[in-house]
Formats: sequence, C-alpha cells, structure tokens
Amino acid sequence: MAEPAKSKRDTFLSGRYPGRQFADDEEMFGQIGQDFDALENEKNTLAQREKNFSNFISADPRNAGLFMRIKRGEDPILWLVRQYGPDIAERADDPEFQKQLEEARKDYLQQLKESERLNKEYDDNIESTVENIDSFAKEVGDEAKDAVMNALSTIVHDYICGKVTSETIKMVANGLNYETDIANAAKDGEIRGRNTKIDEKLKKGSKGDGTIQLGGRDVTAGSGNVRKRSNPIFDLAEQAK
Repeated sequence: MAEPAKSKRDTFLSGRYPGRQFADDEEMFGQIGQDFDALENEKNTLAQREKNFSNFISADPRNAGLFMRIKRGEDPILWLVRQYGPDIAERADDPEFQKQLEEARKDYLQQLKESERLNKEYDDNIESTVENIDSFAKEVGDEAKDAVMNALSTIVHDYICGKVTSETIKMVANGLNYETDIANAAKDGEIRGRNTKIDEKLKKGSKGDGTIQLGGRDVTAGSGNVRKRSNPIFDLAEQAK
C-alpha cells in the first residue's frame, strides 16, 4: 500500500527542519520568522558589500584592471608600475614608506604564523575528536550521533556568522541547568544524610526515661555527689560537622 502523500506543510518542515518537532504553530512560525530575519540581514549585508565593491571599481577603472590581472595570474606589481608610473618603484627609497612596508610585512608574517598555528592545532585535535565521536556513536547509535553532530555544526556555523537563535540559547541553558541540578541534588542528599544521622543518634541517646538531660549534670541518687556529663545535643552537633 502506497504511503499517503505529504502535505506541502510537512514537506517544507521536514526539508527545512529535519527531525525537528514543533509544539504548536506558534513555535513553528516563530522559528520561521527568525530564519527569514536572518536571511534578510544576510541579504542586506551582501547588498552593501556589492555596493562598496561597485563604488571601488567606479572610483578608478584601473582598480578593476588590477583584479583582472590577479585573476589571470599576472604580477600585480608590474601592472601597478605600468598604470601608476615609476613613482611606485621609487617610493621604495622613501624612509617613511619603508617603515610602512616593514609594518605591512610584520602583519603578513603574523597572519601567516597564525594560520600555521591554527592548522597545527587542528591537526593535533582532530584525532581525539574523531575518537570522541566514535565513542559517542557506540553509546547512542549512529542516528542519534548524526542528529547531535548536525545540531553542533549548525550552532558553530551560525555563531561564526554572528547568528545565535533563541533555540540555541535555550539548549545551552538547559544543559547548564542540568549540571547545576545534579550538583544541587547531591548536596541536598548529603544534608539529608547528615540530618538522618543526627536523628538516629538522638534516639539512641534518649534511652531510659526518654528525657535528655539538658542541664548537663547527672545527680546520683543517695550519693549527694554531682557528676558532670556532656550535653548530648552539643555532642551530636559536633559529630555531624
């Protein structure tokens, strides 16, 4: 028997939010609204970049020629000399320009060093990362692992793009609250255990007429002597510390 055809609504949601279950239409349209806002912001950003580049090209036609030469693999320095004259080459003898060149060279080397450092850090970490993913997959299965990794990839990508949704914030907050709840539960259990210990010792210490000697003294009948005895309440409180 053929499966019933999906509605356009279900087709859209399964394609746009695979595995996502919305509590109601309010939550669904809220998420769609956030996505449309993000797309609108991205479109405006791209439009502004295109405008800036267009203004750059319009300011001097030679600017466009520079990009074309670079694209073709030609030497941009030679092209600049051809377009702007020998003054560019002669500036190399200018002390002030030499300082600027040195600063530019330092910036280049720093970027290169940072790039190499990041590449090395990636190579050092990727092996253990793969092991962690494989270990997690053995615990929860490939399907659950894929869902977690897809969510993680989305979060990282969105964060790099400057986008953090309310859903992501709630997800992280719930994770933090979970750890806090575990710690609080352990602390509460410890306190309850100490209180139970005190109750048990109080019961053991109250054998006889059922009355604790709050005065801290014990009078032996017929002896006329007064024998000091420690107060059990303070003893138990001290032991429970």
